[in-house]
Amino acid sequence: MDTKRRLIVLMVVVLSFVLLPSSSTQALAQVNSSFLTYTNTDLGFTMKYPSDWTVDDKDMSTVGIRFSSPDGPAAGFVGVKVNETRQTLEEMANIIENFANSQPTNQSYGFKLIEMDKSGYFLSGHPALRTIMILGIEPNDTKIMSFMTILGGKGYGVGYAALPANFPNLLQTAQTMIDSFQIISKQ
Repeated sequence: MDTKRRLIVLMVVVLSFVLLPSSSTQALAQVNSSFLTYTNTDLGFTMKYPSDWTVDDKDMSTVGIRFSSPDGPAAGFVGVKVNETRQTLEEMANIIENFANSQPTNQSYGFKLIEMDKSGYFLSGHPALRTIMILGIEPNDTKIMSFMTILGGKGYGVGYAALPANFPNLLQTAQTMIDSFQIISKQ
């Protein structure tokens, strides 16, 4: 695999699972008894998810934790990734921006940054970076909404991914899940 593709794969993992959104009390109020709570004290977070979704946390260190819809991950999933980092949110935003702008032909590599907000979102009460992107090449591309915050040398990220045509179908559920994400201290 060439260096550019390795960088893209690394960016996919980082952007898909290391970015996070704002907390909304309205969205949290929508979480009813059909939602379960996932807690991971090793990674230091808790998040609510629908009881009919599946959780895959077998490969936490490399892929992260995936919460898949009842129709499978291809229909939509929410991923969580926690990594050690020495970067700030501003530095991470610059890396993403530089990569997106470094080659106007990033379409050939299947990366298109649609939107980035450096200051309008929060995760678990902490400032978060939000990105929306398309990854892959039609008809096999994926739309990803990712949020990231950095706290105490750790990057906490949550992302929602689905086929572009299916993206709106689970967006409200995914946003409710993301809004329920809470950073906790290790027990």
